[in-house]
Amino acid sequence: MMGRWFRAMAMGLGLIALLARPARAHDLTITQVLASFEQPGVVDVRFDLDLTPYLASPEAYYALSIDRPENQRKTVDGFLPEIMDSLQLRVGALQLPLVFQSFSLPVLSKEDFLDPTVDHFTTLHFIAVLPATRDPIRLVIKPGSKVAYPVAFTVQVPSAHISEASWIEDESEESDEFDWAGVAPRAGAVAAPSPAPQAAA
Repeated sequence: MMGRWFRAMAMGLGLIALLARPARAHDLTITQVLASFEQPGVVDVRFDLDLTPYLASPEAYYALSIDRPENQRKTVDGFLPEIMDSLQLRVGALQLPLVFQSFSLPVLSKEDFLDPTVDHFTTLHFIAVLPATRDPIRLVIKPGSKVAYPVAFTVQVPSAHISEASWIEDESEESDEFDWAGVAPRAGAVAAPSPAPQAAA
């Protein structure tokens, strides 16, 4: 498998820079999936993806970005079943059922929407209730999906200062697995106290 985890323990949250979404020039569109274990029993999920393949054209994407909010929501709602079927978060054999929370469309000029070297990320925010099983989490992409490759799958556990990323180069691959059970927040868990400051000599 080409995907590899890149561990950043002490600087775990530094990988947020990867997921910050400034419009930047490059020659390759990507898709970004973030799974963040911030609260006991749930995982916070974010997709950053280009909706151009789901629309008729870049012009249609720009038109959506400046449309009325209710029309934007209706259009995005129509894409959600296909997107959630394409990007599957699995714990063991179970696909996590994602609960949609919110979205944000890119704020760009028409020229930028027509420029294939500029990121056109729409952000989709979900939550999912974790199952009783403690199996590792992984990302599986349905073959034939409209997802742009490569796909960066990042798992974060902010309380443990962990951030790991696995890259999926094409639909023949799955992400590497992340064993979250021992590091994710648990109900009733208490953070270890910080060492007491040393008295001045």
